[in-house]
Amino acid sequence: PLGESPALAAPVGRLLAAVAHTKDHTLNADQRHAAHDAARATVAHLRKAARQASHAAREPR
Repeated sequence: PLGESPALAAPVGRLLAAVAHTKDHTLNADQRHAAHDAARATVAHLRKAARQASHAAREPR
């Protein structure tokens, strides 16, 4: 299943780290914006991987 894919372990880890940074109240505004941008980019990457996996699962073998 997609949720157990080793290929997604690193992006999910990056997403969790980015989310943690967005909650870090010691960051300045620029650092928080960068953390949000990193989280959004990682989510886009994960969505793309999910679409590709879904498409591959539907193809006849």
